[in-house]
This record gives sequence, C-alpha cells and structure tokens, in this order.
Amino acid sequence: MVNTEVGSICNSGTRALNGEVRLVIDGKEIEMVPFVKNILSNTVIAVVKELEGYSESARIEVTID
Repeated sequence: MVNTEVGSICNSGTRALNGEVRLVIDGKEIEMVPFVKNILSNTVIAVVKELEGYSESARIEVTID
C-alpha cells in the first residue's frame, strides 16, 4: 500500500510533500529515504492528476494486492 497526502506547490513548480508516504509489503512497512519517498509520491501524483476527479487537495491512496 502506498499512502500519500498531497502537499502544496513549491516555488520551483514541484510539489512539496506535507503528508505521509508509506510502503507496506506483506504487512511490513518498508523504510524509505526522502529521495525515494519523493520519487514514489511524484510518480503517483503525475499519473493521477491526468485522471478526471483529481484535485490538488485530495488524499490519494493506492493499494496493490
């Protein structure tokens, strides 16, 4: 499960992560350095923002089973 709360836009035009990014595999949370959290978050946001129903203030949850 990847869990992220959308943050705000920085001056550089990229999203500042204000929320939580978690990766859980088979019930075990995987620790990630900030760089990896940002890559994961930005990738998910880039895909989701192209979909109808997206808003910048939305909470995004992705679960893969």
